[in-house]
Amino acid sequence: MILHGKAVMRGAKRSLVVVDMPFGSYEESPEVAFRNAARIMKETGCSGVKLEGGTRIASTIRYLTLRGIPVIGHIGMTPQMVQVFGGFKTQGRTVGRMGPRNRSRRQSRRRGWRVRDCT
Repeated sequence: MILHGKAVMRGAKRSLVVVDMPFGSYEESPEVAFRNAARIMKETGCSGVKLEGGTRIASTIRYLTLRGIPVIGHIGMTPQMVQVFGGFKTQGRTVGRMGPRNRSRRQSRRRGWRVRDCT
């Protein structure tokens, strides 16, 4: 993603550029996530990073933001977790299936986070 981020930054003179952290680069621990996020920001010059997971990775998001790394969270149908959801298909058609995502969205907003949600 660093190579892609550098290419985007070369062409984006006045845009907010956020680089998606790849699967495996932030799940192990908040410390590993910080090391990888800091490297991405340093090498690309981007404005922040995107993580998938919402409240599942709340401690990591908090760790990063307290250390000055801007984070955008992505909940709902996340590409990195597509196999867990059984492929790319509409999720949350019933109230029961909406529950976990709605909880994640509410808890994230209570923490003051901006959340991108895709159904």
